[in-house]
Amino acid sequence: LSLTWQDNIGAGAKPFHYSVHVILSDHESYITKYNNPTGLISTYYKGMRVGDMWGYETEGYFTSEEDIANHADQTLIYASSSNQALPGDIKFKDLDGDGKITPGDGTLSNPGDKKIIGNTEARLPFALNLSTDWNNFFFSVFFQGVGKRQWWPSSDASLFWGQYNRPYSWEPADVYNNQWSPENPDGYFPRLRGYVALNSGKELHEQQSKYVQNVAYVRLKNISFGYKLPYKLISNWGMSAARIYVTGQNLWVWTPMYKHVRTMDPEVIEGADPELSPGAGDGMDYPMLKSFTVGLNVTF
Repeated sequence: LSLTWQDNIGAGAKPFHYSVHVILSDHESYITKYNNPTGLISTYYKGMRVGDMWGYETEGYFTSEEDIANHADQTLIYASSSNQALPGDIKFKDLDGDGKITPGDGTLSNPGDKKIIGNTEARLPFALNLSTDWNNFFFSVFFQGVGKRQWWPSSDASLFWGQYNRPYSWEPADVYNNQWSPENPDGYFPRLRGYVALNSGKELHEQQSKYVQNVAYVRLKNISFGYKLPYKLISNWGMSAARIYVTGQNLWVWTPMYKHVRTMDPEVIEGADPELSPGAGDGMDYPMLKSFTVGLNVTF
């Protein structure tokens, strides 16, 4: 969808001209043929929507020993070195009702307690371009972004997991101040333990609904302001047109990602090969650079 409005306000020698251009698109992609006869969900399969992520549904945290005892057996995804869950550990939903939290055999026919929890494809990409000019002055601003996209911070995403990844890693304030504790039972992160996001078999290593990130964004891609020099002035120097301008690139971005990971650039955030770990990435791609340009454009 592409829409353009433009008009003049006022009349005479100095009308105010403006233009608005909006672009919005969308798409979905599906696998129609792939050699996966057993229906493994760890790779592509026929009928798969490209970008789908499989994982567990997070119910919250265990609140007490009684809560743990009454919940489905979660020891296959163990919470500690003693292989026993404790209050403050992640609790997964028993989707298949067998009394155990398991990945099944990892196939479409038996995914255990896993389901599709998100999709990494960039949906609803959009752009908005506004421009005006009046009395030789001109101004334009360009926004672009993505309306819907999800991302799972992989085990190597230390910028997200902090000390849950490695206990000697950096400790973001938003992680430290928002951990589960008896005094803070609604913390965004579970009780603090090292390596539970890094090591296979630990509950933060497992893709799950709670920590899938919304990496939609809107970015101020370009903003420009300038002045067209009067023809009477520049014609004496053999010019037919000349303008001076200042331009800024990538000056601002907003995303609903969780607080401290907003420092990651949602436009270039990494996604892994779906055959290895659908939707996962470490978020360490090089961000878009901010820049300023001052220039003079001359036509003879």
